[in-house]
Amino acid sequence: MAKKLIRDYVFTPGVAGAGLIRIPGRYAMDQVLVVTNGTRNITNYSFADSTYTGTTAVFTAGNLASVFPTITQREDGYTTITFAVSTATQNAADDLLIYVEGAANEDATSFRPWAFGTDAIERMRVSNPESLIDADFEYGLQPTKWAGFGVVKGYPSIYEIPGIDLTVLTVNTDYTTTSTNNSLISVTFTGPHGMANGSAINVTGLLPSVANFS
Repeated sequence: MAKKLIRDYVFTPGVAGAGLIRIPGRYAMDQVLVVTNGTRNITNYSFADSTYTGTTAVFTAGNLASVFPTITQREDGYTTITFAVSTATQNAADDLLIYVEGAANEDATSFRPWAFGTDAIERMRVSNPESLIDADFEYGLQPTKWAGFGVVKGYPSIYEIPGIDLTVLTVNTDYTTTSTNNSLISVTFTGPHGMANGSAINVTGLLPSVANFS
């Protein structure tokens, strides 16, 4: 069973032994964990503190017209928790945090996804994959798809290991219009490139405004 926060309750402050809360469903004292007044930062009950010995939980089957007029539409009844400490200085409109263990008939932890994740009858919305690519690579970078053939900026795409792109600082060449030798292009990066002599590199997108420059 899992802990849960009770959001539907009625708080009736009072002196010790008279202040109480009513919550839908059947709960015994061994299932009530903590009751805290969040408005005033006051603890009304804690299962691990002997100060609150004497707090009781009583289940009532059926409806309580003035509190839960339609409770039997979803529960057997309601539980009244009477506090052993005084709550007379608190207000019925204060916000309470009521944590309990799951009800006795809840043998498993349940959860509810965001409303968009369920359909009209509470079935979870799913998107079944049509192929291995959809199942394993749909949310990855496109060049990393093992079957992602195509071109990127005019260059054939290949399978690659994702990594951090190298940032180019300067690109210089000793080319002149009168030179008959092959030009030497020097590419300077902002940090160590980690490549060995003879490694093939591809430098693109330098200056698109100049024809053939990139």
